[in-house]
Amino acid sequence: MNGFQQEVIQKNNEQSANNQRTIRGRFCDWRDAAGNITSCTVSDGTNTFVYDQNNRLTSYNGQAVTYDMDGNMLSNGYINCEFDSGNRLISAGGHTYTYNAEDVRI
Repeated sequence: MNGFQQEVIQKNNEQSANNQRTIRGRFCDWRDAAGNITSCTVSDGTNTFVYDQNNRLTSYNGQAVTYDMDGNMLSNGYINCEFDSGNRLISAGGHTYTYNAEDVRI
């Protein structure tokens, strides 16, 4: 999973005793054995997440998640992403990203 996917999904790898966590103001219910978030309750409803056998996100709120041949997320049904030949995120959801000489996104 690349850094962008982690930002979008905010996946937390630690499970609590009651299998639930609050992440960035969202109540997230952990349901799978791998620790993948399968649902988050937010003010306007519930977000759902589905994963394949390799723990890669395949569906977000019923929308297919697509990837390029390098494994970069191209779309989650709501946000489209574009990566350069170095697998760096260069655009997502109408935002453009650039990188400095140290290859750090600015």
